[in-house]
Amino acid sequence: LSASQAALIRLVNLVGRDVDTSVIEDAFKHEPALTLNLLRIVNSVGHRGSRLGQPVTSLRHAITLFGRRHLQRWLSLLLLAPHGGECDPARSPLLQVAALRGRMMELLIEVGPPGNHRQRADLAFLTGILSMMPVALGLPIEEILQQIAVDREVHSALCQHAGLLGQFIALLECFDGDDAAGCDYLLTALPGHFDRYTLNTCLSVALRWLNGGSE
Repeated sequence: LSASQAALIRLVNLVGRDVDTSVIEDAFKHEPALTLNLLRIVNSVGHRGSRLGQPVTSLRHAITLFGRRHLQRWLSLLLLAPHGGECDPARSPLLQVAALRGRMMELLIEVGPPGNHRQRADLAFLTGILSMMPVALGLPIEEILQQIAVDREVHSALCQHAGLLGQFIALLECFDGDDAAGCDYLLTALPGHFDRYTLNTCLSVALRWLNGGSE
């Protein structure tokens, strides 16, 4: 997947200024194409070209594994690469939906049962954007996950709709498909206090975030 020039320039500047990793992480979250490419690289190139093989638990984790110096070089190379065609796939509505779904997954975790929300939210975001990649890339999710070592919980959620993350993915699929009955059934089955208002609120907050808001 190619990435937009504007996003690359912003990220190169952020990494060059040595800002906090959380700021770089948030910039990546708005660019699912770059996020997927980063995850693939982190899992394919390790020390002396060997596979790292570590399950990636968050974008912050992937950035740390890759290293700031390598990240800046990689982004700079992408910025210099030729871009053919008038349409930029990285700005496609489908990839924007992937970012939106990732953010909604994070928000649903915050509404859910108590626990380590920060760690679960990181896993939720990865699960959300990866759930859209089969459509974006035209590949089965199993084939995509062969290139990316993700946490077992993320893998199960994507392949079997298992666990809380899997239930959230199933819920958002019904939500995207205007399946009101399916949404109601899954909302009542989820642990915590979930209803249609919760879903609509998460969507509203996620849309503001996607369009440059701070939420």
